[in-house]
Amino acid sequence: MAYGQEVPQPLYRLSRPFSRFPPITFEENGCLGVRLGHALREELHGLRYSGTTPLLANTANKITLRINWPGYPPWCDAIHVYNFAHKSQPITLARLAHLVARKIKLCLEVASQHGSQQSQGSKSELAST
Repeated sequence: MAYGQEVPQPLYRLSRPFSRFPPITFEENGCLGVRLGHALREELHGLRYSGTTPLLANTANKITLRINWPGYPPWCDAIHVYNFAHKSQPITLARLAHLVARKIKLCLEVASQHGSQQSQGSKSELAST
């Protein structure tokens, strides 16, 4: 049983071809997915394969996270997959889950600011009429 619902989003169209790898998935306590709160607090004790390195291309330095949720502006940011503080070692799956959660939190904060700016613009337009 999964923790939540899958959010439908439009398929991203590539600007140039690249080699595809299997998707990186997270499984916590036998369920597909992780709770964002757990990942943000790095409380991923039940994360399967938490100490392993995700399968990445030999030349990959980052993972691009794209969020195209209905009702939100499109959002994109990168996650660096090497821990340069420790002799350029690849990050673990647990670290990746934490970084993804931080990026999702940032995306929601930006979308919230974007939405409040739009509503303020609508209010000022109404006030001027």
